[in-house]
Amino acid sequence: WLNNIDRGSPLFLLHPVGGGVSCYRHVIASTKLARPVYGIQSPMLFGGAGQGSLEELAARYMAKIRTIQPTGPYSLAGWSIGGLLAFEIARQLEGVGECTDHLLLIDSYPMKTWRQYEPRDLNDSTELLAFAHDLLGGDFVKAGCSAECNDQLIAEIAEKGGIEVAQCQRLFDVFRYHLRIAQSYTPRPISGPVVVLQASESLLDAEAAWSAAVSGGVRVRRIESEHYTILNADNAPAVAAVLEAEFTAVHSELELAAREQYLLALGVEGGG
Repeated sequence: WLNNIDRGSPLFLLHPVGGGVSCYRHVIASTKLARPVYGIQSPMLFGGAGQGSLEELAARYMAKIRTIQPTGPYSLAGWSIGGLLAFEIARQLEGVGECTDHLLLIDSYPMKTWRQYEPRDLNDSTELLAFAHDLLGGDFVKAGCSAECNDQLIAEIAEKGGIEVAQCQRLFDVFRYHLRIAQSYTPRPISGPVVVLQASESLLDAEAAWSAAVSGGVRVRRIESEHYTILNADNAPAVAAVLEAEFTAVHSELELAAREQYLLALGVEGGG
């Protein structure tokens, strides 16, 4: 539970590759959204095992969500791999006769689409470098790294991150599991609409990336940022404004126009 509101239809935020939901803290602090906000974290952070596909993980999360909100419509959002989890939960909810009236994917795309621009040969070393970038929030380049130096690399990442080596290894295990199931995931179609909040520095065509899997239409909003800064303190007000605009019912064309002007003033493009 990420805010102090206990009435209204909840918003569920799905964790990204690292498994936690602290990445949303600046947005939650900035939003005036008058509904409870829950963060769905990976059980691996609390000693659970990483088992099954992304679809199976989403099914477990859906069951957890329905203990909080037994019936729909549901509101879901997620950054990066969290967006894939949100999308898959929405698909599975449709499969049991429920609906999702709000689905926001924050700079999130099918991983096979990402690889058109950033091809990755998955192995322990490349995953460690990706993990370092994700954990440390900046460039971490280790030229010529091989399997033999992975222990050394873990130790170096732990030192730079100010954490124990054992904790760093556990966090890497969480990261690697979520990355691998995301790499293997192919979204299947849903009927509800999707909103993609895209970082301006992304090279992807967000609408094209999702259109084949969304029959209800894809709308794209853009924020001046890159993937790893879209949720930081500087960009949080703009992301919060999108949440407020997208997750609150619009009662008139005048109100819609006013919200669009407000979002434009914050540097958010798209919508309508």
